Amino acid sequence: MEAGLLSLNARATCAAVSDNCLDVRITEVDIFVGPWKAKTIEITPTPGKNDGWVEQLYLDDNMRISAGNRDSMFVHCKGPGYTT
Repeated sequence: MEAGLLSLNARATCAAVSDNCLDVRITEVDIFVGPWKAKTIEITPTPGKNDGWVEQLYLDDNMRISAGNRDSMFVHCKGPGYTT
């Protein structure tokens, strides 16, 4: 997520539940101010509280659009220089 100088980078574990649905558990979040990392927050899972899922609505070679279980929408795009 980017909002002006502030950006967040989250790391998560994912497990397929079906062909278009993933269980997601965020494990760490990095907070950046401009190019500088201000803080890393490690998240300890709490059963039933930190659980989430996303359903894949659209997928192609450059973009993925997902809807989450907490009324969230995600658009992921490959950045410059991305290689598989």
